[in-house]
Amino acid sequence: ITPPPADHIQTTHDLLDKKAGLVPDKLAYRFLADGETGEQLLTYGDLAARARATASALLDKGCGGHPVLLTCPPGLDFIIGLFACWFAGAIAVPVYPPRGSRHKKRLLSVSSDCGATIAITGMEGETIPGITALFPASLPAPAESRAFPSVDPDAPCLLQYTSGSPAGPKGVMLSQANLRG
Repeated sequence: ITPPPADHIQTTHDLLDKKAGLVPDKLAYRFLADGETGEQLLTYGDLAARARATASALLDKGCGGHPVLLTCPPGLDFIIGLFACWFAGAIAVPVYPPRGSRHKKRLLSVSSDCGATIAITGMEGETIPGITALFPASLPAPAESRAFPSVDPDAPCLLQYTSGSPAGPKGVMLSQANLRG
């Protein structure tokens, strides 16, 4: 990956590309499954490659500019999915994985509210009615020539819903500019 020039870093994924180009083998994320053990590691290079593979699949499904559910449990697949949405120009919508009827009901409610038809999941074979699931670990790397859309830093990139409300889901839209502070 060729890093973008310093004056072209406008988004979080631009920064990831820069880090992946300069220090691909440097540790980007460490996840401890139980807070102490079960360590999983992800370098900048691996994160960029896996996020781009997932973004490529999102673009093939026409998700650019549209909401995409992130139903991954806490861990590296969630981070990969988040960056994949940003590379694809999609709007990431984090939702607790559909375990149990209460979580599935909430996920379907959020999906209906935002209009998402695709989910990035951390569990292969996970099914959600009316939603196409993508599993990042099973996706091939995109062709080197794959073009990713240029993203307006003020465009929506994250739709964060409240933890719960009897009146139904309520979301807040954030942009890359919001994330940069």
